[in-house]
Amino acid sequence: WPVAYREGIEYLPPPTGYSVASTRPLLSFNQDYMAWQSPKKFDLIITNPPFSLAQEFLETSRKHLAPGGKIVFLLPLTWLASRRRWKAVFQISDNRPESIHVLVERPSFTGGGTNATEYGIFVWGDCNIEATKVSWVPPRANP
Repeated sequence: WPVAYREGIEYLPPPTGYSVASTRPLLSFNQDYMAWQSPKKFDLIITNPPFSLAQEFLETSRKHLAPGGKIVFLLPLTWLASRRRWKAVFQISDNRPESIHVLVERPSFTGGGTNATEYGIFVWGDCNIEATKVSWVPPRANP
């Protein structure tokens, strides 16, 4: 999507030597996503939210979502298990993810191996979902 408008929010300061003028997407550093305001609505919101704030990130993301848009989170699969999330997310069809894609291979966030956490890609749309679809992302052919 070479003509797509893209915007990124990062709570850390920019790395040394980083130039905002030379980047696409537009990146905003030192920003709190939960407090961030934008006049735009987005067709696609992708994030790897902090586990403890994922439900709040979902609520904030819904405020920024354009009609027909999608929200995509990378989360540990243990996010599925919680009474609080069951009541607030999974029990209510407006909040239920439309699909969860289980990562067969554990991702490495440092390039130095993985931990014992299983991850999934959670996808939400803007409509009521009767049942969440579950699928698996197969392993790479040559890891």
